[in-house]
Amino acid sequence: MQEASLRGPEFQAVEGLDVIHFEYDSAALKAPQLDILKRNAEYLKSQKGIEVLVAGYCDDRGTIEYNLALGQKRAKEVREYYIRLGVPGKTLATISYGKESPSCSDATETCWAANRRAETRIRI
Repeated sequence: MQEASLRGPEFQAVEGLDVIHFEYDSAALKAPQLDILKRNAEYLKSQKGIEVLVAGYCDDRGTIEYNLALGQKRAKEVREYYIRLGVPGKTLATISYGKESPSCSDATETCWAANRRAETRIRI
């Protein structure tokens, strides 16, 4: 299915779109994440004329290649769930940052858990 273009102005994080977190070495969506994504999808469907970017991230364990692939799987899982909830697929793009853009740089489980995430951003 066709995705929105990554070209153009930057996608922005906005209040009302929450980040979800993943378990180690997983792209599976579970109940807590699904609840957050449902709220995000309602917000996205209420906005007209937007494009959406789902960005996947990983912690710093593993190779660059592995984490880029896992980050992409995470982003695609979120995108596909948004589509099932009624967000038009042609407005959704995905990207993986792997382990290259951590939100935390400590070598602790708490920090690693914070980095295993998917962020939803928009551009108008």
